[in-house]
Amino acid sequence: MTSKEKKGLKKIFFSNLSFLIPFFFFFFLLLFFFIKKRSKRIRSFFKEKLIESKNESRFKAVF
Repeated sequence: MTSKEKKGLKKIFFSNLSFLIPFFFFFFLLLFFFIKKRSKRIRSFFKEKLIESKNESRFKAVF
């Protein structure tokens, strides 16, 4: 491959990349909001699991 071909490929790649950036941005925003909405439920779930595991470890420590 010559340097001219490489430059051409780079140009094509970066022009496509600049076209795709807004889509990625939008996708990450959606993902962020989705996680934020669910985070309370997820946190409470993990807290319950954590409390359960702590109680189990205390229970094991006693016996």
